[in-house]
Amino acid sequence: MGIHQLPAVRWIGCQLAGCVKGWLDYTRDMKIGAAARASGLTIKAIRHYESACLLRNVRRSGAYRDFSDRDVDTLRLAAHCRGLGFSLAETKDVLALVTASEPDCPPPDQMNAIVENRLRTVRGEIRELERKARELEKVRTYVQKRLARA
Repeated sequence: MGIHQLPAVRWIGCQLAGCVKGWLDYTRDMKIGAAARASGLTIKAIRHYESACLLRNVRRSGAYRDFSDRDVDTLRLAAHCRGLGFSLAETKDVLALVTASEPDCPPPDQMNAIVENRLRTVRGEIRELERKARELEKVRTYVQKRLARA
């Protein structure tokens, strides 16, 4: 089964674990608009990721960038990481692990540490949001009592 035939969620999940690299044939070059369509990102996001050094050594033809399928896969993985709330630094860590271990999967202990750290952060954010929700409930109750008296 080719990479583009995999269900998107499974494919991105495999990418996050770094296990898809061996299946791919990286040959095609494309301009930034085609890379945007292929990755699901905007041109602005691609330029941002490139300026943040998430993409390395994108080839150029004169003033134009030539994105490979590998670059698009990197963009998809970066976008997925960012969608999960990973910081740029954490996203760089994931990309570095995946790149350093090619064509094999990255070390699971290192990937697990990154994911566990992100999960701890998300759970902390959830606790903070729940605290804010409780506070808002108190404010709403107070305001509703005032409305009832009016």
